[in-house]
Amino acid sequence: MFASLGDPHTFLMSPSEYLQTQAHLNTGLPYAGIGLRLGLLNGTVACSVLSETCRLVVSEVFPGSPAERAGLQPEDVLLLIAGLAPSGPGCGLQDLPAFELGSLVPVIVERNGRRRAFGVEAGAVFAPAVASRTVAGTIGYLRLGSFGAGADERVGEELETLLDSGVDSIVVDLRGNLGGYQQTVINIAGMFLDDRQVVMRDVSRLETLRHLVRGHGSLRNPVRLPTAVAVDGLSASASEVLTLALRDHGRATVVGTTTYGKNTGQYTWALESRDGILLGGARVTVVRWFGPDGTSAEGGIEPDVELDLSDCWHPIGFTRLAAAAAGLPGALPADVQMEGEPFDAVAALAEDGVLAGTECGPGLFCPGDPIPRWLAAVWLVRTVDGQDPEPISTSRFADVDAGQWWAAHVERLAELGITVGCGAEPARYCPDDPVTRAQTASFLKRAFRLDPAPPAGFVDTHGNHHAAAIDALHAAGITKGCSAEVLEFCPDRVTTRIEMALFVERARTRPS
Repeated sequence: MFASLGDPHTFLMSPSEYLQTQAHLNTGLPYAGIGLRLGLLNGTVACSVLSETCRLVVSEVFPGSPAERAGLQPEDVLLLIAGLAPSGPGCGLQDLPAFELGSLVPVIVERNGRRRAFGVEAGAVFAPAVASRTVAGTIGYLRLGSFGAGADERVGEELETLLDSGVDSIVVDLRGNLGGYQQTVINIAGMFLDDRQVVMRDVSRLETLRHLVRGHGSLRNPVRLPTAVAVDGLSASASEVLTLALRDHGRATVVGTTTYGKNTGQYTWALESRDGILLGGARVTVVRWFGPDGTSAEGGIEPDVELDLSDCWHPIGFTRLAAAAAGLPGALPADVQMEGEPFDAVAALAEDGVLAGTECGPGLFCPGDPIPRWLAAVWLVRTVDGQDPEPISTSRFADVDAGQWWAAHVERLAELGITVGCGAEPARYCPDDPVTRAQTASFLKRAFRLDPAPPAGFVDTHGNHHAAAIDALHAAGITKGCSAEVLEFCPDRVTTRIEMALFVERARTRPS
């Protein structure tokens, strides 16, 4: 009978299926394991393919799990588990056998550069539906695996912890979350919305019902920090309710891929005999729901920022990318390691607006990519003038389209005497050509008016047209060359985006 309705979400369940469904929503389903969540990470940067630098790292140790009792910790690098080393495509452990309860699982990790071995006894593990952590000191990461019973209370606790830590923004991770209880998602939405704001609208044959925010759970006030919601093709039902509720009220930017597209709500009940024996269960669609603005999730919710978010990513890399793609305040490009002079240079230039609009993709800097001449013009003009120039109607260079947003920067670069172009008759700038290191030296010498300097002794710049500029760059402490063994500058090698960022930051902050 149910099959004739043509609704894939209305069906009968066997007794075991019904019990599993209820357990999943109320207590979670246990499995035989050790209680770890793992992710791929290259230092502090998201990565997708195992390599010497992209490693499988512990991202979460489940509370009360065998792994926690054995002493494993987040950020341990997994070297071996049950005799297997991470390898191959995917997340690196596709060949890992199922554990048996009580079996001893040998685990070898690297911690702070040293190998450590553990013997972990596999047990019944419940994966927590909610977890959080602080990333990059200022971004709060909140993972919500389901909207089961008690998830709203756990979310409130985790949000309080994040707020107490002083985070500036929040990333809510709903990837793979297939949904749960309606009241749970309404309660969680209330932690971000004001009282009496609409969370969702239920439409049935009998009535249209608006569900409003009535309190903020354990929070005194709703979270008002800039927020991103990350979704994928398995974010469904209650996940889509929360996504639309926060987006429709202007409380979050949605990043990721199009969601599952389930805009119906079901009622589930047990089927019992007269003697109280469980015969199975029934699940029946009773309403269609819509977001606060009347938006339907049917066909899936398209993100504000399209971003291919891998399930294998460690939360550190994932959170940095999602936050940067969503434009959350203080979020820096997610593909630059969070340490050392390169990161400091990118952070300083980003804070001053030099890098605005020059990302190579959502949340990305692409540090190893060659920098084209048009982009060098943008960074240099913004650094020298402290602002963007006014748009132009015509360009002195035949190969620069005045309609391009960066054309005015190229024109201003010429006005400042920093460039004469790359050719004459007609005058050309070659905007898409990569800048060589030698050309970079001349750009920087003119832009920052570096003093002439005696020969630095580079063995590969004799007779080079830009040799004097290279020597000035060296004398100003902006470069030491390209080799630690021989004093070389590599003048014909292209300048990468991270090299240009370093050069510009060193030049503008050098002692006067």
